Amino acid sequence: MSDVERITGLINEIYDAALAALGEVFERLSTAVAFLDRDGRLIHANLPAAQLLAMSEVLSWSGGKPRPRDERAAAHLDAILAAALRGEALPGCHALSVVHCTPNDERMTVHILPLAAGKCRGTATPCAAVAAIIVSQQTLDLPQRLQSAAKLYALTPAESRVVGVLLTGCTIGGAARALGIKEATVKTHLQHVFDKTGTRRQVDLAQRIAQCA
Repeated sequence: MSDVERITGLINEIYDAALAALGEVFERLSTAVAFLDRDGRLIHANLPAAQLLAMSEVLSWSGGKPRPRDERAAAHLDAILAAALRGEALPGCHALSVVHCTPNDERMTVHILPLAAGKCRGTATPCAAVAAIIVSQQTLDLPQRLQSAAKLYALTPAESRVVGVLLTGCTIGGAARALGIKEATVKTHLQHVFDKTGTRRQVDLAQRIAQCA
């Protein structure tokens, strides 16, 4: 056996060991991860992703293919898959992250990632996975994000208090009781916040606040 063959064999052993270790880590993640091929078909999903698909609140099955419930996330995924089918560069080669609220008001962050169209090791065919869907429970430092948003959008202290209470899952009435003000006042502050942040729905506002570092 030549030196080149021995080195190649060693590299392959290291690669296989690393791949096996990464696979074990992938299966143990609490974050949901699913890989899709260029036709949008599921290649593999870890247990959290499979559970989300079964619950159909954040991810659902559409025509036998996984699909985000969020419209923006679904549209971005469609763009990635369409580009992959045409053999074109993926759109902007960037990921999209959106905040999705479940029917139980649980906020989840959905990430749609294009994957590099490389070659599988030892083959001349492209790697199957062209997109990944990653879903994690949103754990934000809300006071810090609110403070950043207040500076960025010139929110008043009263507006910031209303937003802070509403983002905990309170209704308009619940926010009014928690703050000791009238529901009409909460609605007025919320409308001012919508106008300043360029949003129209509380879910869009939550996403805008989540993006404030």
